[in-house]
Amino acid sequence: MAISIRRRKKILAEWKAGKFNNAHQIAKKYRIDHKTAKKIIMGVAQTNAHITDALELVENAKRAIKSRVEIQAIEKTVQDRISTMEIDNELIDNNRKLAKLVQKKILQNKDDIDLRSIKNVTGALKDIENIANPQNKTEVNVSQTQEIKVPTITDMYDE
Repeated sequence: MAISIRRRKKILAEWKAGKFNNAHQIAKKYRIDHKTAKKIIMGVAQTNAHITDALELVENAKRAIKSRVEIQAIEKTVQDRISTMEIDNELIDNNRKLAKLVQKKILQNKDDIDLRSIKNVTGALKDIENIANPQNKTEVNVSQTQEIKVPTITDMYDE
C-alpha cells in the first residue's frame, strides 16, 4: 500500500523531532511495514530532537514552579528577550549592508576620498554594532564617542 505525501511528511516530522527511536516504532504507530518506515527515514537525521528535549525541560521546570504568575513572568521575559534579539539581528544585518555600501563607495572614489569622513562613518557603524551586539557591559555615548562602564549587579556588591 502506498503512503500519502501528507502521511510521509508527518512521519518525517515526528522522526526529526525525536518521537521515535527506530523504524519499528513508526511501523507500529502508523500500521505500516517496518521496511517501509525504514525507507522513509533512511538517511534523515533527528535534527529537531534537541529542541524537543529543551522544550520538555522548560515544561517540567514550569510545572515545578506551580505559580501561574511566576510562569507568566518567565514567558513574558523570554518573549521580550527574543524580540530584542530579533531587533538586534536586524540592526546588525542592516549595519553590514551599510558597511558594504561604504566599502564600495570608498573603492570607487579612492583617489579623492577624505579620510576623516571614512573615520566618522566607520565610527558610526561600530557604535551601531556595539548597541546591537554588546560584547562587554559598555554603553556607547554617540554624541561624545566615549565608552561609559555600566555596573553589573556583581559590581555593585563588590564595592
